[in-house]
Amino acid sequence: MSQWLNAARVLEENTKEGNYFEAQSGIYALKRVQTLLETTFPQMMFLLGEPGSGKSFMLHHLKRLYEKKRLCVLIENPFLTPAQLLQRLLSCKGVVVDSSDVEALRLQAVEAYAGVDHLIMLDEAQLMSAQLREFVRILSDSKVFYFLIAMHKKEGEEMLSLAHFHSRPHQVIYLGDLQPAECMPYLTKELHSVGFFDVEALLSKRLVAEAWRYSKGNFRNFKKCFYHLFLLLDYAQTQQKKEFAKPSLILLRMASIRARVLASELNTDDFDQLLHEARRKSGGRGRALTASVLMLLGGGIVWYYVHTVVLSPASTLSVSAPVAPLHVEAPKPVVAPVEEVKKPVVEPLPRAEVPAEQVLVEQTPVVAEPLHVEVQMQEAPSVVAEVEKEVLIQADEVASVLQNPHLSPPTSLPKTIRVLPFKGVSAASGLSEDL
Repeated sequence: MSQWLNAARVLEENTKEGNYFEAQSGIYALKRVQTLLETTFPQMMFLLGEPGSGKSFMLHHLKRLYEKKRLCVLIENPFLTPAQLLQRLLSCKGVVVDSSDVEALRLQAVEAYAGVDHLIMLDEAQLMSAQLREFVRILSDSKVFYFLIAMHKKEGEEMLSLAHFHSRPHQVIYLGDLQPAECMPYLTKELHSVGFFDVEALLSKRLVAEAWRYSKGNFRNFKKCFYHLFLLLDYAQTQQKKEFAKPSLILLRMASIRARVLASELNTDDFDQLLHEARRKSGGRGRALTASVLMLLGGGIVWYYVHTVVLSPASTLSVSAPVAPLHVEAPKPVVAPVEEVKKPVVEPLPRAEVPAEQVLVEQTPVVAEPLHVEVQMQEAPSVVAEVEKEVLIQADEVASVLQNPHLSPPTSLPKTIRVLPFKGVSAASGLSEDL
């Protein structure tokens, strides 16, 4: 027998062998059953788990573990009538059955098991009828029998939700799936017994991880993947297929299809057909992966373009049509209206044309009318406007001030006249004292 066949034989579905692998969920379930048997009164215990999670294996392991300490009764095939169950219990206790009456058998079984350490295990209890389940509940009400009932998780939870079961004392133990970190230790333990001492070099981590993903952590399906993988390796060695001399991902996919772990319309053991189907599915997966990567890249490019090109202020002016910048004027401060200062209108003084050579001997002083000047100062409100100042201007003085000997006499007075205040007029000279 080749080494690959030896490896496949180790992974065959066989619950009666003692090579129990202590997975985390199995260790918890085992310790829970042991605690309940040693510390509580007789009652119903339910071992629930998905199909293939190892419930049957657990029951056989408990039987091997306790068969020397207490009376262990394992009923793998569902019984059809209550009388058959009672007859089986009495025969395991060594009692000769001479009646077929159910009530008489029940009383006889209660008397036989009272005060005796025992464990009654019922496998595949989801196949029992509702009448038989109710009969087991009645036996448990006697507080004599330890029942460990293994069922599928869905059916067990539905049964326990019923009022007549939920109200009775019972314990529920869940058996979980195989964890990813437990896969390699399990394979190492099993394959060491047939001479594979470097399992990690033979089976890569990626290969084991793919097998766990195909089986979704189900213990039975995980074993089936590698069981059929080793069978395919043995066939490839026999047929001199050198490209399949070692475990590979394509062989693992072929084994998963052959074991019906992966859904496929192909139902055959032919190597070439399995190879074609595995490559077809792998190609489809590769195309889907490539499409997903391209979609991600495309989305990233669009996101980058929108956030760095379209929405950036510099690119907005270059890509889009020129738009005048929005100018918001600051609110102007409200200023109280200021009255206009009325400038005094000064009429030009009449002046007779006098020859330059002529000397004025006598002039009548001309007194200008008083000017009323209103002055409004914004920055210096303390300044008080001048009021009614009289200015005396004589003709000869005006002529001497305004006339430039180098220019021709002006025809009119300048627009700006500086008016100086005065306090009084001297009688002798007729000139202002301040001037």
